[in-house]
Amino acid sequence: MRLSFLLPQLPSQDLSSRYVSSCWSIGLFLFCALLLNACSSEGTLPNADSRGGKIFTAQCARCHGSDARGGQGPSLRSDTLSAEIIEDALIEGPKSMPSFAKSLSEIDRGTITDFILELHALDKEEKEKTT
Repeated sequence: MRLSFLLPQLPSQDLSSRYVSSCWSIGLFLFCALLLNACSSEGTLPNADSRGGKIFTAQCARCHGSDARGGQGPSLRSDTLSAEIIEDALIEGPKSMPSFAKSLSEIDRGTITDFILELHALDKEEKEKTT
């Protein structure tokens, strides 16, 4: 298999061999892109493109992990977290967590709360499927 995109085109190559080389190059590129996408989806959030996912990624993932399973801060995937506990934490900023009372609107705090509770529901569904 020749990787024509890595080598300069030689004048002696006819049009059909260039076409075949180009097809292989494109195929290899697409395979690598799909492989990278499959590998990078591990450890990411479901519904990350939702409004709650975007706010979470921007404001919370640095400490709580890109998948909300913990890091510097605790996991947010625990069933023991209720809407009230999450909202209070966002407003009060327990322990070393900053308060988001001023930096996030009430609507955005509610959106993050709903998003975290959605993660709990998805985790519960996943557990039920495996048992």
